[in-house]
Amino acid sequence: MRSRDLAAKLPSTGRRLSFQWKIAAAITFVIAVASITLSTVMHQTFSHNQEDAARAAADRNLQLVLQDETGSMRALFRATTDGLDVPEELRQAVAGGKRATYLVNSGDQPFVWAAADVNTQVVAIRVPYTAQRESIASVDRTLRNATIAVIAAGAVLGVLLGLAMSYRLRSAARAARKVSTGANIRVRSVTWSLFDDEITELADAVDAMSDALRGQLDAEKRVTANIAHDLRTPISGLVGAAELLPPGRPTELVRDGVHKLRRLAEDVIEVARLDTTSEQADIQSVELAPVVHHAISTTGVECEVRVHGTPVSHTDARRLERIIANLILNARNHGKPPINVDVDHSRVTVRDRGSGFTEEWLRQGPKRFQTDCVERGPNSGLGLGLTIVVGQAAVIGARINFSNHPNGGAVVTIDLPECPPDEFA
Repeated sequence: MRSRDLAAKLPSTGRRLSFQWKIAAAITFVIAVASITLSTVMHQTFSHNQEDAARAAADRNLQLVLQDETGSMRALFRATTDGLDVPEELRQAVAGGKRATYLVNSGDQPFVWAAADVNTQVVAIRVPYTAQRESIASVDRTLRNATIAVIAAGAVLGVLLGLAMSYRLRSAARAARKVSTGANIRVRSVTWSLFDDEITELADAVDAMSDALRGQLDAEKRVTANIAHDLRTPISGLVGAAELLPPGRPTELVRDGVHKLRRLAEDVIEVARLDTTSEQADIQSVELAPVVHHAISTTGVECEVRVHGTPVSHTDARRLERIIANLILNARNHGKPPINVDVDHSRVTVRDRGSGFTEEWLRQGPKRFQTDCVERGPNSGLGLGLTIVVGQAAVIGARINFSNHPNGGAVVTIDLPECPPDEFA
């Protein structure tokens, strides 16, 4: 049976962002912030170093001018003594016999000024700052390109790391879904890693939970099978004793109760046999129409049968009869007439006109020994009929699909293995 027909679906919030992209975005953001911060610090440090070196060089040249008595240094450094071009801020800074430097970094010709107040006369020189500004611009370009490259590399690294973690988590989720359908698989085996981490810890926890649940289910199956087998002998005695009672209404009630009890025990035994996965189907090429008619006759339920052509299938006729009979009895007990049985090629469809399956039941599928949301609603039996249907379908390789008809009623579809054209004559 297809697992998607019965697997429960978790509610979705509508908007979904993959874990892979969350990790990639987080790593890229951290690397971008670190790279930009480092680039800014390096820019500030290099700029200050260039400015400090330029100021120191201008101040040394100014001292040479002040110490020169011949005037050659004044001519060499083009020193000015009138103070007409000296920035006002520098003038104020050197007032009172002080010495200072001043950076003019605007315009096409940046300069570093150095000035001193000598006997109320401002002596100043200026040194070009163009080379330093070009060096700073070159370093900025290098830092910008390096930052872009580091962020791009970080984004690629984030995507790869996110992809690896996402792949492991998705593999674990797929393995967990297989475990939920009864597959014997270890989640830890699909979450490979050189070192143990939170994902392997989660996988170990899921495997431990799976082992515990499987142990409980196995114990439940053993208890159920043992009880059913132990009841078979006393129930057979009750059936024989009921047949010996004198005719009358009380005798009919006793016989009906005993026969229901025997059918229940037989159903439980059949479920126990199907749980062992040791059942082997007697697969043959069979014509479906006689099998369907015989299954309907055993139930005593009136059905509308429609057969298209002469359909054949590669299946076990006895087990198929059991499946169809259970579906018809389920439609009679929990639906409303008319009950339609449609046979087309290798597909058999049973439909009634009742209220249909509940949404919760369609999500969960048939479960034994449950009386709520099972087989069309509360207090509707032990859930063995459709459980047997699913189990027998798995034995013969058929697929079962449960749904509701748009016009009302439950619809159960059996897809049987097709028979090769030259195999059935």
